[in-house]
Amino acid sequence: YGGFDFSSFNSGWVFDENRAVKNPNGYSGFLVGEFGHRFDFNETYYMSPFVMLGGDYVNVLNSGDSDYYLGAGGDAGFAVEFDGIRYDYSARGMVRSDGGVGLALNISAWSVMDAAGIDLKASAFYDNILGVSYGVSLNGKFNF
Repeated sequence: YGGFDFSSFNSGWVFDENRAVKNPNGYSGFLVGEFGHRFDFNETYYMSPFVMLGGDYVNVLNSGDSDYYLGAGGDAGFAVEFDGIRYDYSARGMVRSDGGVGLALNISAWSVMDAAGIDLKASAFYDNILGVSYGVSLNGKFNF
């Protein structure tokens, strides 16, 4: 997975080495690859260890910076089905070589008959430069 962002700073005039620039622009991007295998135990419990390789690039004015990292982690959870609805409870943890540590908890409900479901996820990520960031997401999904 990956992402790209373009930003325009409405900051007025700023100095860039020996010149003045009005409202500078910047962009950033990241790319992460995760590789692992899912182990299923008796159709209820599962575990999925993985390794990751990632990197990001940031450029503002004429200055750029790139970072690369390795990481490892795992997903673990269990799923049960009751009255045609499959409930999946899972946790995810990971550590990265750049000092990042992440943890996420996820609850999913999927209606087999309707081919529709919902996910609720809460996550936290610690970075030794930016500190702790938190996230909460609610997603709906369906199949045609």
